Amino acid sequence: FMTQEGKSWKKENAWLIKTQLKEKFEKCSVTIRVYFPDLKRRDLDNLCKLIADCIKMSGVIEDDNWVILNEWHIKGFLDRNNPRVELEIEGL
Repeated sequence: FMTQEGKSWKKENAWLIKTQLKEKFEKCSVTIRVYFPDLKRRDLDNLCKLIADCIKMSGVIEDDNWVILNEWHIKGFLDRNNPRVELEIEGL
């Protein structure tokens, strides 16, 4: 189950990906840098599925299976002043 807020987040971020990446990938690598506002313990892996869904919704990839989204890098950081998620998608 996903809340309306979660659905809106996915839609907004899919749009951001689509507007910033004009190319489509048959196979790609994804690098995620998550900047948290505090030291609260969080699971980074939960974010991977949301981001994979956003990338697929953007139309940059046909599907979010392991053959297409073949390589993942994810790292967490602390940034109390500017929490955010940075995403890099590169073709393989």
